[in-house]
Amino acid sequence: MQAAYILVVAVLIITAGRLADLHGPLRLYTLGVILFGLFSIMAALSPGGLFLVMARGLQGVGGALLLATSAAIVIAAFPPEERGRALGFNVMFATVGPILGPPLGGLIATHLGWRWIFLVNVPVALATLGAGWDLLGAERRDRAAERLRRGLSATSGRVDALGAGLLGAMLAALFVPLSFSPLWGWANAGTIALLSAAVVLGAAFVIVENRVKDPVLDLDLFRRNPVFAAGSTAALLFTFATYG
Repeated sequence: MQAAYILVVAVLIITAGRLADLHGPLRLYTLGVILFGLFSIMAALSPGGLFLVMARGLQGVGGALLLATSAAIVIAAFPPEERGRALGFNVMFATVGPILGPPLGGLIATHLGWRWIFLVNVPVALATLGAGWDLLGAERRDRAAERLRRGLSATSGRVDALGAGLLGAMLAALFVPLSFSPLWGWANAGTIALLSAAVVLGAAFVIVENRVKDPVLDLDLFRRNPVFAAGSTAALLFTFATYG
């Protein structure tokens, strides 16, 4: 069940970030809140295991939108001299959540039932929508003014569909065998085939992203921005340690 959620988030999060660049992070964040809340209800009402896994996977769509846009909203909302502190709080609460989640989830499941693990998301989603709904109009006006200033049309920019597809396929081919190798075995033909496919898809992704005009992931960020590359590496190691 958790694997379905993490897989969907991993596959979609970078594409979600690109969509936020084009359409506004607050708009995508709001959509993520709505989807996360709706599929939380769907998970809580699941009649069986397969339905629950599907609901968790769909919940991952909302999770990807939330994770891809939260930092961008913080950056847009705070002036430069306050952004460091604001981002620090954002990361702190994102870290505290996974720490407190398992014991709180255990208490909820023990005393209220497992369905309430998902239902508690609903009032949080409603409160978030209520607090941020009026800001959508402001973001729309700001982005329209910015596009007018820069001489861009409302349809300027696009998502690199080929790059997004290759990235999603590569992450799926990598994530599935890493998650299920304890069951399948590292010498299993399926494990070897998927890991090999991940390498091929990764190489194809790099080639495509170096050639397209608007890549879904600008690889120059890693090559020419050492601060970004170091920060991304630190985040990768932190996530490995957390989920490991």
